[in-house]
Amino acid sequence: EEHSIVGGLGTAISEVISNIDNKSKLIYFGLKDSYDFSGDYNYMLKKNGLTTETISNEILKEFKK
Repeated sequence: EEHSIVGGLGTAISEVISNIDNKSKLIYFGLKDSYDFSGDYNYMLKKNGLTTETISNEILKEFKK
């Protein structure tokens, strides 16, 4: 989701998942709740950790825990 972590789609999903027994781990990806500078699309993806590589690495890191 290319949106804020706070109040975004992840928040709605976590509300639903919180009512499920044996729930899966939920990893949030999105824009942090802070003021930031602007830039072109690819720059902003990289700056906010939303590239394919960064997301893949974060998921793999969670599986290793």
